[in-house]
Amino acid sequence: MSALASRQTVTEATRSEAVSAPMQAQASFDLLVVFRLVGQCFGLMASNVREIINISTTTRVPNTAAHIEGVVNLRGRIVPVFNLQRKLALQQADSHQPAALPEPEEQEAGSHPRRTVMVVEEDGALCGLLVEEVTDVVKISAESVNTAASRIERPGSGYVLGTVTLEGGRLATLLSLEALLAD
Repeated sequence: MSALASRQTVTEATRSEAVSAPMQAQASFDLLVVFRLVGQCFGLMASNVREIINISTTTRVPNTAAHIEGVVNLRGRIVPVFNLQRKLALQQADSHQPAALPEPEEQEAGSHPRRTVMVVEEDGALCGLLVEEVTDVVKISAESVNTAASRIERPGSGYVLGTVTLEGGRLATLLSLEALLAD
């Protein structure tokens, strides 16, 4: 093989790597939906989040677990709504009781306050997750997830996948949707 032919082969290989490198970098990133509960940041993979809605009321269902708010009619589909704060047993920092999600002030007499619900999909089923506020959608890489927090949560729950450092040094706890909806 001549020096010219070998130089062309190396150049072509280098171009190929240069073109595929950004594609590989893009493929290794995922989007994370960041939300707040009791003043802390949490995140779910955006691939599971279908939409974010505001609701005013849910229809209570008798004899259900404490973390189930009720159901809502979402364009003809009945969707259960889970209170994540209760499900995760989150408490205010200065209290031993779970704090209630803040409810915005009513604007008109007789109107119901609006609350934020992330509609998620797991195995084709829709569920709503009641949160304080959705704050951001950020790009993360698998390498940026620190799994130390998953080792200190209550054994058997499996809700925590790890933590991710957000802009400004804030931490977000990455949750497993599958584990949250499993029981």
